[in-house]
Amino acid sequence: IINGFALPLKEEHKDFLLKALIPLHKVKSLASFYQQLSYCLAQYVEKDPRLAYDIITSMLRFWPVCITAKQVLFLNELEETLELTQPSEFHRMQVVLFRRLALCINCPHFQVAERTLFFWNNDYIVRLINQNRTELFPIIIGALYKNSKQHWNSAVHGLTFNVLKLLMEADPQLFDECSAKHRADEEDRERSEQARAQKWEALQNLHKEKLAEEGGNPGN
Repeated sequence: IINGFALPLKEEHKDFLLKALIPLHKVKSLASFYQQLSYCLAQYVEKDPRLAYDIITSMLRFWPVCITAKQVLFLNELEETLELTQPSEFHRMQVVLFRRLALCINCPHFQVAERTLFFWNNDYIVRLINQNRTELFPIIIGALYKNSKQHWNSAVHGLTFNVLKLLMEADPQLFDECSAKHRADEEDRERSEQARAQKWEALQNLHKEKLAEEGGNPGN
């Protein structure tokens, strides 16, 4: 049906996308009709590339944070939609999109982290990232370094180092700047955590001293 829609798309056809098709991502049984839905959305984007923005930003709002298998489906569809996304539309949503992808990179479920890192096997997506690297590298590099130190899965480790290498080769100077900023932020975070721990220990000691004083003065 969508394939037969005339161009330019009528408003009622866009409304059908926004109000009927896209909200289907919230359905628990998405896996049972995911391929058909993904095909329909791809047809919309092929007819009007500007709709990629609406589709992707809506998916980010509906993101199934606690359901691993559904996250993988979302990531599959994200890649398919990004392949059809024009640079101008990508630029509009790049920050919010890559904040979500950074969280997915750090996901303890290896399938989610692995599927996200596979985005860097897609030449078109890599070009989009590199064209917007000033905004995107700072978001991604921190997540990659965290993976390299903390993620438990060896396959994810290997993919993480491959992506770090690609970023370094794309812009060595920016990569070094982002890496230095990440290290400085981590040092600041560690100092803040140490300061909080010391304050908490001081409060606990003060509380113990108060209890000891009260215990030694039964008349109080």
